[in-house]
Amino acid sequence: MGWRFKGAVFALSLMMVASAWGEEVLTLEDCMDMASLHPDLVAADRQIDLSDARLSKAASPWRTNLSLKDRYTVQESEDGYHSGSLGLSQRIFDSGVTGLAVRGSKEDMLSSVEDRASVLQDVRYSVAQSYCTLLNAHEDLSIAKELLEQDERHLEIAQGMYDVGEKPLIDVTQARVNLSKSQLELVSSRHQVELSKNQLDHAMGREMAQYRIAPISPQPRPVITLEEALSLALENHPDIRSYRHSVESARTSVSSAARGMSPTVNATAGYSWSGNGLLEDGQWSMAVEGTIPMADGGITKAQTDEAKATLGITEAKAKRAAQSVELAVRKAWLELDEAEESLAVARESVEQAKSNLSLANGRYEVGEGSPGEVADAVTSYGQARKSLASAYYDREVAVAALKKAMGVL
Repeated sequence: MGWRFKGAVFALSLMMVASAWGEEVLTLEDCMDMASLHPDLVAADRQIDLSDARLSKAASPWRTNLSLKDRYTVQESEDGYHSGSLGLSQRIFDSGVTGLAVRGSKEDMLSSVEDRASVLQDVRYSVAQSYCTLLNAHEDLSIAKELLEQDERHLEIAQGMYDVGEKPLIDVTQARVNLSKSQLELVSSRHQVELSKNQLDHAMGREMAQYRIAPISPQPRPVITLEEALSLALENHPDIRSYRHSVESARTSVSSAARGMSPTVNATAGYSWSGNGLLEDGQWSMAVEGTIPMADGGITKAQTDEAKATLGITEAKAKRAAQSVELAVRKAWLELDEAEESLAVARESVEQAKSNLSLANGRYEVGEGSPGEVADAVTSYGQARKSLASAYYDREVAVAALKKAMGVL
């Protein structure tokens, strides 16, 4: 709990400093929330709107149709006269075809909702990945500054020992070369920070002004066992839920197509007129019309076969989606195991590299070490620090990847 408390204190301090500088401090959740207007999510929302419109369209045969028309005619030496009609039609029975169409369209709309949830998972994962990349870039920049200070200090020591005749000029030259390398590394690290910031903006789907991001604390595994992860994923992943609705929609299409030769009953009512005034000399009419198709040239069978084939394809895709989700969960689980093991090794490597650097500096200061030994120690320490930072954020990305694979990010 100690390191978590320290991390919270550090995050609070960072926010206070950034606030004083007039820069906004964003947490990972803040960035994920800002991605709500990501173009991919906007497109997914419009797809839901499209599906909703199609649902309304599918229900339209059961709605009452009303029409009104009037024609006014004027001829030479005659008064003008009106002729027109008011018509109403209503479907009474269609063997359940409209009901099946509505049910299928509703399933399509629910599938679109799940597709939107899947897109949201992708966007949130991209934000989390870019967020960790930016934090890692900041950490690398901090390490580059520390190594630069190490090389500056070593140059001062080498120059001082050369001035009193204890070290040759080549030691000073080597120290300056090492310092130049550190300066180049610092320049590269600064550019990497800017690039990573741009990538985070892209992941959020928007360009932000200057801001800082808060550190993140290690996230626990979302579940304890792999079996639990697989069970939750296969039950709740939006891709799988989307295909469930798609399969159900395809089934209703089969039933609907098979009723192509079913009878229908429609009712009509109207009022028509023809006279000098509007609605004059009119008469009402009402009719009930039933239709029983006798032959349709085989189109019903063809449409039914087409719908069955579509159902088979959709079921196969649903099965493939489930297999893909299972594979993604297993892969994410193994990668998280690897990341946690790598993090433990990286921590130990930093301690060893730090001790080796301290020893190399001490040996050089008493005249026993060489510039190459110090340079190697500095390089090893820098690489160990970078590996630790990378391992830390790789582990957090792996947690996010597992959550995404489970559909709970």
